[in-house]
Amino acid sequence: MPKTTPRSTAVTPKIQAVVWDFGGVFSASPFSALERFAAAEGIDSLTYQTTVFGPFEQDTPDHPWHRLERGEHSLDDALAEIRINLAEVGIEADPFGWLAAARDQSYEPAPLIARSAELRELGVRQAILTNNIAAFSGRWQKLVDIEKFDLVIDSHEVGCRKPAPEIFQLTLEQLGLEASSTVFLDDLAANVAGAEAVGMHGIVVGPDPQQTLTDLNWFFVD
Repeated sequence: MPKTTPRSTAVTPKIQAVVWDFGGVFSASPFSALERFAAAEGIDSLTYQTTVFGPFEQDTPDHPWHRLERGEHSLDDALAEIRINLAEVGIEADPFGWLAAARDQSYEPAPLIARSAELRELGVRQAILTNNIAAFSGRWQKLVDIEKFDLVIDSHEVGCRKPAPEIFQLTLEQLGLEASSTVFLDDLAANVAGAEAVGMHGIVVGPDPQQTLTDLNWFFVD
């Protein structure tokens, strides 16, 4: 059974759309790379992660990375602020130092990409909902054929980000669907909780794509 909030009924509504996060779902999660980088640098992983990326459980108005993901900040300005914040907690590591570790990760999203295509052929609409920054758009969009998706919502383009309810509501409005007819997949539990708070079904994605596939297929069992 998917890792999601228990339902009040045993009857699963007909799912009309699957909404996918990108990073950590169609690509390796950056957070395991962050942990490995922090360990190699001898710094506290949680302090490094939250200083660079802000609190995961909420969308904050002032954190530089959150502002960057909402399209309110330039990359250079955000990184300058983040470096100051890292220095204030005694960390001199590069905010993007973890990227090298991310390239070495073993993760195979092909089963999920294939299942997305199969479901689309069956009439289930497919969407991507990602917190991302303008500087990364050309990179991540090359890793998955976004033309195969009915809708792509990128936080920096729409001015809001997960887990704020506005971005989920915007996704539902653009899909033209009720929340209960959609399922959302993300590697961050806080983002899944945000989707479930507006009535969507949710799956927390772990490091095993096959387990994610099993969780997703649960929604399509007659």
